[in-house]
Amino acid sequence: MTAQPPVQPGQVLSGPLFSEPMRVETVVAAGPEVWVVGLSGLQSERFRRVTLATADFQRLTVLSGRQPSTATAARFVSVCRRTPWV
Repeated sequence: MTAQPPVQPGQVLSGPLFSEPMRVETVVAAGPEVWVVGLSGLQSERFRRVTLATADFQRLTVLSGRQPSTATAARFVSVCRRTPWV
């Protein structure tokens, strides 16, 4: 049985494993107490997929939980308006 993931999509993580605060996008179990986590940098918006074990999460701090982002929503609407739909 796989343990409950230590983080959830929408949370923001900080710590020595990353060069900037990272937003959790996805969390997928990869084995007992191991997860593949999709992360986006808050400043760079660069997506990274990393494999983290329980010990790795102990080195990280959760800065915030899931919160709606009006900036992200506005960016999405802006891109949709510029994108030609086929």
